[in-house]
Amino acid sequence: MTTTFDYSAQQPSKGPKVLLTLGGIALGLGVVMVVIGVVLLGTGMFDTFKDLANARDNLEAEVAVPGTVEVYLQADTYDVVAIGDGLIRDLPDDNDGASSTTRTNFREPTVTVTTSEGMPLTLREPRFNAMLSVNSYDMVSISSFKVITPGTYVIAVTGEPGPVTAVGVGEAGTIADATVGKLIGGGVLFGLGFLLIIPGIGLLIGGGIWRSSDRKNRQPPVPGPPSSFGPPGGFPPGGPGGIPPFNVPGPPGSAPGQPPMPPPVPPWEPPQSPIS
Repeated sequence: MTTTFDYSAQQPSKGPKVLLTLGGIALGLGVVMVVIGVVLLGTGMFDTFKDLANARDNLEAEVAVPGTVEVYLQADTYDVVAIGDGLIRDLPDDNDGASSTTRTNFREPTVTVTTSEGMPLTLREPRFNAMLSVNSYDMVSISSFKVITPGTYVIAVTGEPGPVTAVGVGEAGTIADATVGKLIGGGVLFGLGFLLIIPGIGLLIGGGIWRSSDRKNRQPPVPGPPSSFGPPGGFPPGGPGGIPPFNVPGPPGSAPGQPPMPPPVPPWEPPQSPIS
């Protein structure tokens, strides 16, 4: 009995397709997240440099030393910053080669903030110890206050002009709040996207190897050389079942399966004349 295998009827495995699909999704999401993260990081850094360059213009109010100014303030927390030259100095590099800055020992002017009715607000330590040196002037946070009721407030500065030539009032953390969110969000998206790209590539490679192996397993075997029984599907010599077409035994010396040879013809002899 002969068993025949139908290789064309074998269905391909679903495993490689699942791996390739998951790998493509992970890789696509990772690339998109990396691109968005890079964009957010780039715009965040651009906004940071722009805000730093325009930090003085972003103040709610600025008053010379000495001087007084009225300004309308919304309910929020505000920083009072000293503006002048020589308010910041560079520190020597540490062992790691990193540089840093610190404020100099300048004399701070006296600043008071009162409502339009003359009620003073309490000044506290600055919420952000910000220092900025840009465009030939320095800015250093010296105090902060909180406005609960929107309205007009009077900012008065007393003292003698010196390193501090002016005092400004601006929303606390204006620069940080505007840029830190983009920088953090961009960094998180970039990191998550990179973590998705690595397994995505791994899944694609694994799925491709699996599919290639599956295809090889489903291919029919390559036929070998013909056997002694002739071509596939034929009969062995002598007919079906190996029975020779002629089963009559021949005379001794004849080949098996050959028809019987006729008896040998005796040699010709001339006729003999009768004896008279």
